[in-house]
Amino acid sequence: MLLILGAILALGLFLVMRPLRLESPASGSARAMLRLDHALGATLEPVDTAIAIRAGLPRGQGYLVVTSVASGGPAAAAGLRVGDILQAIGGRPPDQLSVTGYSGPISIWRGGKTVSVDVHFSTGGTGRSA
Repeated sequence: MLLILGAILALGLFLVMRPLRLESPASGSARAMLRLDHALGATLEPVDTAIAIRAGLPRGQGYLVVTSVASGGPAAAAGLRVGDILQAIGGRPPDQLSVTGYSGPISIWRGGKTVSVDVHFSTGGTGRSA
């Protein structure tokens, strides 16, 4: 019994003394998407095969679907809605972009047709990622 209590105490001390380490997303594309989320004021996810088929869009084009929109952010100001599919930002695929300074059109797929909205990124905009 004393041995078990000692092991629990040692584990507790180990966990308390161990420095807390916050992990960042593993891939560069995941980090780029987080920067784009932040600049746009919306949460974006890659369009998977099921979403592409349902929307009647080609697969593997780098499209991103809007899963949430922050009130008062650039996405809300531009009129983006949950379910909108970003097809292009400044004429480039949205999954190949990083935040670097942009105001201009975003092509979105909404209700079975392509619509263009103007957006001004809060902390930048787009440029090719490496």
